[in-house]
Amino acid sequence: MEGRKKWRKRRRTAGAILLCLLLSGCYGLENEGIEVEIPSHGEMERESLSTEPVEDHEEELSEQEELNQPAKELEEGTGKEIRVLSDLKMDGRLLDEQFCMAGDMGKTMTAYVVTDEERDVFLADRIALIFQLERRQEAGENGPGEITVSGMTEIVAAKGQKEYSVPMKIEKYWNGETLESWTEEVRIAFQMTDSGIAQVTVESQEGAGMAAGDYFPASTWGELFDLSSRYVAEGELADLPSEDLRLLRNGLYAAYGRKFTDPVLASYFERQIWYRGWVEPEDFSDQVFSSVQRANLELIQKLEQISWDERSQEGFLGPDEEEPAPYLDYLDQNRETGLQADLTRAEDQGTYWSVPGILSLPVVMTRNQWEAAARGEAAELCVNELTGELWVLEYYPGYGYAFYEKGTVPDLKYQAWDIQIHYNYAEGYYELEQASDDTIMKPVYQGELRFAKGAVYGGHVGLLWASQLQQEIPFSQPEKLKELNGNYLVHNGKGYFQAVYYLGD
Repeated sequence: MEGRKKWRKRRRTAGAILLCLLLSGCYGLENEGIEVEIPSHGEMERESLSTEPVEDHEEELSEQEELNQPAKELEEGTGKEIRVLSDLKMDGRLLDEQFCMAGDMGKTMTAYVVTDEERDVFLADRIALIFQLERRQEAGENGPGEITVSGMTEIVAAKGQKEYSVPMKIEKYWNGETLESWTEEVRIAFQMTDSGIAQVTVESQEGAGMAAGDYFPASTWGELFDLSSRYVAEGELADLPSEDLRLLRNGLYAAYGRKFTDPVLASYFERQIWYRGWVEPEDFSDQVFSSVQRANLELIQKLEQISWDERSQEGFLGPDEEEPAPYLDYLDQNRETGLQADLTRAEDQGTYWSVPGILSLPVVMTRNQWEAAARGEAAELCVNELTGELWVLEYYPGYGYAFYEKGTVPDLKYQAWDIQIHYNYAEGYYELEQASDDTIMKPVYQGELRFAKGAVYGGHVGLLWASQLQQEIPFSQPEKLKELNGNYLVHNGKGYFQAVYYLGD
């Protein structure tokens, strides 16, 4: 996947390379396993879970250079940088990704910039941090239910200062009802590790502390984050060798701090930046797993009981035998990619379905264009890469932003409403949203789309619910679904779609 930033929120799943060779000879060990990021379709992608540096080809950018590239381009064009990231010496992952605690993946952290009335994320010096823990409890004084603990704090960033002592307000809920609330004094430290990974460390000044620990971005956790965020479809895993399935299954145990008695396994996990072995095997409880993690564990265990010949897709020859999809370069360019497919014209190609369709990416604007629009000047934005069609974004006092076709006169009554502009920290540009947080998209590709056999689709306001409701795409029965639409795409390393979700109203 050359030229792709390694820290994007990838829309893919595990591939079919057997990485247990890293632990050669361990197949016969007890039913412990390891989890590593299985490369999609045979490609050893370089965002490995290992903390040890990996040498890239000379012509490729280093990981840190790639991470800094969007910020560099934006800075060169405007002479500005995002203040809080510059002050903390962190990259965009701090504001773009969810972070998980090492040793307890169920504890998460999210950060966002707190802006003033001008809503300029480049100039703001405040950042809010939200910590959350959700845990299912089967028994207790209140009976079975869901425990949620959330904490929130805010810091004012100072140039070069990486550590901050602040109060954190914490609230504990039981099935949505508040049980108690309190305040903890914490110390929060920000750093980029030697291997270029963003890290946030929280220390409580009053004992153990609810949020105390080291936090790393979701992309660091590889496929473990995917297995924790949505219900994975059977077709995504069916072609994996049983040994690889075991790696994925045991990886979830490692994510919650389970120790491994085998010295080879213990040595491997100790090299992973997200691993903290603190729970003895006999003391480990599966109550730490969320409902979606449990479901995915059960699916993996089910597939492990079936031979590969029985569960693999008919005609599947392995990832290296597949031809890359013609639109592969358009995938993973953004956290959101739109898809529209005409299922009435689907054709069975043996190992996949070929369907005509369109791929879309968000309409974007640069920092210079944003500043011009804020001054009341018109900004011309491309809304269709296939035709070159341009629309104009312009601010009208008393109305808001109007977004209208170039060469026409805007109708302020209908065209200047509910346009929001948000900065994409991962990509280094602004995106437009309209109505109920609907991203304004532009077509970038039209032609053949390829879907893996057994591909699924689902829709809801959130990914978890959408995947819970997923069902197989009825390619051979277009009367059931004539057109397929989605904006969260899961694909293998060659670009063949395995799951299509529509997230929104």
